[in-house]
Amino acid sequence: MKDFDPVRANAITALDQIINQDKFSNDVLNELFSKGDFTDLDKRFMTALVYGTLERLPFLDYWIQAFSDLDFKKIDPYILLILRIGVWQLKFGDKIPAFAAIDESVKLAKFFQKKHFSGFVNGVLRKINSESLDLPKKRKHLEFGFSAEIFGLYKQWFGEEKTIKFLKNSMASPRDLTILFIGNVAEKEKWLSQCSQHKIEVEPGYLLENTYILKNFSGNISELPGFKAGKIYIQNESAVLPSKTIHLLESDTEKAINFLDACAGLGGKTIAFKNCCPKLNILALEPNEKRFASLLENIKRLNLKNIDALKIELQELKLHEVNKEQFDFIVLDVPCSGLGVVHHKPEIKLKLTYEKMQNFPKLQLELLNNAAGLLKENGIICYCTCTINPDENQNLISRFLESKTGKSFNKVDLNKLIPFFMEQAKPIINKLTIDNDIQILPGNYNLDGFYISCLQKK
Repeated sequence: MKDFDPVRANAITALDQIINQDKFSNDVLNELFSKGDFTDLDKRFMTALVYGTLERLPFLDYWIQAFSDLDFKKIDPYILLILRIGVWQLKFGDKIPAFAAIDESVKLAKFFQKKHFSGFVNGVLRKINSESLDLPKKRKHLEFGFSAEIFGLYKQWFGEEKTIKFLKNSMASPRDLTILFIGNVAEKEKWLSQCSQHKIEVEPGYLLENTYILKNFSGNISELPGFKAGKIYIQNESAVLPSKTIHLLESDTEKAINFLDACAGLGGKTIAFKNCCPKLNILALEPNEKRFASLLENIKRLNLKNIDALKIELQELKLHEVNKEQFDFIVLDVPCSGLGVVHHKPEIKLKLTYEKMQNFPKLQLELLNNAAGLLKENGIICYCTCTINPDENQNLISRFLESKTGKSFNKVDLNKLIPFFMEQAKPIINKLTIDNDIQILPGNYNLDGFYISCLQKK
C-alpha cells in the first residue's frame, strides 16, 4: 500500500503556490506536469482537484468551519489545503469513493509532516461525509465561489434566476483548450495527423478559421504537436475575434498598416493580428518584465516578422520619438476584472474585491484617452476586455464617447461584418452583436467572456 498519493500531494503543492504564493493556476500546473512523470489520467485528476477546489473554495471553507472543533484561522495552512481537497472529493468529486477521499487525506497529513493532525483530518472529513449542511439564501454566493458583493453585482446585471443558471452552466462546462493554428494548409493537415497519432481529439472552432478545440486535454502544453515548431498558440476564440474584426475593417485598404498593440501581455493579440493580417507593421507594448520576456519568446517561437516590442506603458510611448497620430489601428486589450475567464482562472474569484473592481474603469478611460492621441484620422481603436462587467464595457465606452476626447469618435457598427464570417458562425455572431458591439458571455460554444467595441476617429 502506498504511503501517499503523489497526484493528490502535487495538487496540494499546486494549491499552495496559487493561493498562498499568488501564482496563476495554468502556469503552476504546466510546470508540475513538465517535471513529473504523470499519466494522462493523473493529469486530468490533478487538474480536477486543483480547479474544483479553487472554484468552490469559499463553499469548502464553509463546510470546514461548520464541522471543525478548531478555530478556522488557527488551522495549519497545509492541513487546511488537505481538508479543502478532501471536502471537494466528498461533495463534488464524481466517482471518488468517500473512504478513498478520507483515507488519502489522512495519508497526506502524514506526508507533509503533520502527523499529529491526522486524527483531526479524519474526524472532520468523516463528519462532513455523514452530515448535511443547509446553505442559507443569504450565503448563496458561497456555492459559486464568489464574495457576496461580486455575486450581488451579477444579480444586478442579469437578475437572480439568470445569474444562478448562468454560473451553474459556466462551472459545469468543460475546460477544453482552444488553439490558433499558424501555417499553411499542408502544415495544418500534418498537424491534425500528429494530433490523431497522439490520440488528441480535435474539433474546429465555432467562429473562426484556423482555431481548433482540443477536447479534454490536460497535459503539458509545450508537449503538444506543433508547439515547439511554432505552429500553434493557445488562445480562446473570443480572444482571436478582435483580429478577425480588424482584418475585415482594414481589408478595404491596400497600403501597409501601422498597428499598435497597446497592452500586449504575452502577445496573444499581436500573434493573432499578424496571422490574419500579414501586412501589418506592429508595435507591441508591455511594461511588465516577466510578461515582456514571454512576449519576445512567443514572437521568436512563432517566427513572426515586422514586429517591434517595447517594455513600456502606453503613457510612456510619446517619450520614445513616436509621432502623434501615427497608427491606423490600435488594439486596447485593457487590464480588467477578468470575470469572463474565471472558468479557466478560478483564482480570480479569490483575489477580486468590489473595491478592486472600482479601480479598473479609471485606468481603462485613461488608456482610451492616451490611445486616441496616437491614432490617425479615420483610424480605429479596437477596445476589448475579458470581463462581463458593464461598467468596464458598454457603460465605459458611452462615458468615453461623451467626453471631450470621445466626441471626435464614432462607434463602428460591427453588425456589418457578420456576412463575412463562416456560414456556421453567422448566427452565433449575430446573437453576440449588441448595440454595434460584441458581448460574449462565458460558457457557450467553448467561448470565454469577452467584449469588443471599435471606435473610429472622425
